[in-house]
Amino acid sequence: MSDNKLWAVHVQGPDDVHACESREVAEATANALNKMIDHVSSPMSPICRATVIEWPYTKEEWLKELQNMPEV
Repeated sequence: MSDNKLWAVHVQGPDDVHACESREVAEATANALNKMIDHVSSPMSPICRATVIEWPYTKEEWLKELQNMPEV
């Protein structure tokens, strides 16, 4: 990790928060999710965006979330 902060992607809409290994991974993940959201959304779709945030929970929860993330 290049800094002491823990990073995540917050998917607004369903209000999901996903731990990421670094800010760079979080930015790439958010960009990929937003491209996918843009591809499948329509004018009648609810607003849904992915943004990079600092992890809002404990370090232990961040580590547990990372261990449970599927490989992509």
